[in-house]
Amino acid sequence: SLDFRKAAVAAAGADALEQIKLATNKPLPEGVEALRAASSRFREADEALSGTNALAVGLASLVPKTRASYRTGRALAEIGAKSADAAALLANGLSKALTDAGRTPLDRLGVLTAYAEGALPLLDDANAALAKVDANALPAAERAKVTELTDRVEAGRLAVREFVGLSELLTGLLGKNESRRYLIVFQNPSELRPTGGFMGSYAELRVDRGEIKSLVVPPGGTYDLQGQLVARVAPPEPLRLITDRWEFQDANWSPDFRAASSKIRYFWSKSGGPTVDGVIAVNATLVERLLALTGPIELPEFGKTITAENFMLETQKAVELEYDKSENKPKKILGALAPLLLERLKSLKQDQLFALLGALSDALTTKDIQVALSDPSEDALARRFGWSGYLKSTPGDSLAVVDANVAGQKTDLSVEEREDHQAEIKPNGSLVDTVTMTRAHTASKGELFRGVRNVTYVRFYVPRGSTFVSASGFQSPDPKLFETPRDDVTPDPDLAEQAKTLTRHPSGLDAWDEGERTVFGGWSMVDPGNTQTLRVTYRLPFSVFDIRERLESGPAEGEGSPDARAAYSLLLTSQSGKPSRQITASVKLPEGWTTHWQRSEDEAQTAWDRDRVYAALYDVNTK
Repeated sequence: SLDFRKAAVAAAGADALEQIKLATNKPLPEGVEALRAASSRFREADEALSGTNALAVGLASLVPKTRASYRTGRALAEIGAKSADAAALLANGLSKALTDAGRTPLDRLGVLTAYAEGALPLLDDANAALAKVDANALPAAERAKVTELTDRVEAGRLAVREFVGLSELLTGLLGKNESRRYLIVFQNPSELRPTGGFMGSYAELRVDRGEIKSLVVPPGGTYDLQGQLVARVAPPEPLRLITDRWEFQDANWSPDFRAASSKIRYFWSKSGGPTVDGVIAVNATLVERLLALTGPIELPEFGKTITAENFMLETQKAVELEYDKSENKPKKILGALAPLLLERLKSLKQDQLFALLGALSDALTTKDIQVALSDPSEDALARRFGWSGYLKSTPGDSLAVVDANVAGQKTDLSVEEREDHQAEIKPNGSLVDTVTMTRAHTASKGELFRGVRNVTYVRFYVPRGSTFVSASGFQSPDPKLFETPRDDVTPDPDLAEQAKTLTRHPSGLDAWDEGERTVFGGWSMVDPGNTQTLRVTYRLPFSVFDIRERLESGPAEGEGSPDARAAYSLLLTSQSGKPSRQITASVKLPEGWTTHWQRSEDEAQTAWDRDRVYAALYDVNTK
């Protein structure tokens, strides 16, 4: 029964916590929830194993006490015990890795890996015990849960293996066997760009044997590279509002960070930059979270105390207004802050280290940190772990809304956005999507940095082959404001390829193909205190019956002929740097169709701060 399962889960959770406390011989800092929040891979493993324990214990109690059923009962008890032991090992390993303040990052990862590897044989034993479980020994109503138990055991094994793989990847990235050099680009979401924000600053980071050997933040920021740039490349057309050639600071024009990082590397090398082992993008909003852990940092040279609350404002004032114009080193404050922040993070207490891991793990999920690595095998792992900020493939519908602030100053954190995605299924199964975007500028006119017009080029990334139907609300800047193309620039090959499919519509919206997506792009301009609504409607190149055929297996079979079913799925790809964006997804069905199964993370409006998926299976009225 439901009540019994709840009781079993509670008992298993209490038992696991007690085992962990006994293993560490002291209470865990901030409790088991801190452990679960410390890493997405750890959390997945912990939740899968806790669920395995609870389900196995619950099923074991339902096995009749007969000789024929004895083997099944023993096997279920073993599965519960092994999964609980594995969960305790993971928690104990994480606690021990963070206990000694003197440990290096490589030491900590070594401890984590050792404990995770110790958990794998226990999970192999649990998997072997599954072969001894006879579902027929259970009450008929509970037999389907054996399949669920099998899935949970396998999910736990996969999560722990990925946890080990993650530790090994991080060990390599921290220079266990050789020195590593990374290019870090700092993105400012208040001036939003496709991968998270304008790249006003950068750093060269060198690590060796797990230790940071150098972190250099040039005081002039990315503009220091302008005079060294030897390449002459024509910019993307919207950027001609501010420049007549493409340069490093504007290189993150693609919302796919893997694609953007290749442009960043190109302009970096053409500006005399050394070879790097990877490009890492870090959003300024992450620094606010780190400062919340470290506490205020004094910068007497600048007459400032930087806190989580004032970081964005005070650094923007220093960079934009207060720097010595004759010295011309506007990013000097960031170079002074970075090493002090790192030192504070290295000296965090154990309970704060849990919070730090949680913040970094969440930042990877929300794309406040994005990583592109030079080594193909390492980059493939980073991509698998979800660090790459790329546009994923999908068998169904998809949407990414990408804003690029061009000459709109630091206004984007004051612009609230709400998206509504409606898919209309026609009686023949074809699909027509309408995306409505509402942009509200909440700042007051004249307010420092924010109280001006927000000027943004908006792109809607949809399934490739989608055809334009209609659009409204788009407004372009005066053509006279755009820079005249230079004669000495060469076209970028990727932009040139996209231009081959470019179509301009009277609505002010352009359409072209880019990778696996078709893109609709147009301008939005909204003044402080005002609200603007943009709308685009397009027809998809496939039907809900095509989607069902593409899916390897349906989410639920049920009764009735599968031929009378249709499937719909929607991948919503979030934009880095826009955590406050809200999204609502809905499907309009033809008359007589009914929903057979549905998966949605939130039926109501939800924060679009990470990639989300909507899926459904429909029963079709064929009469």
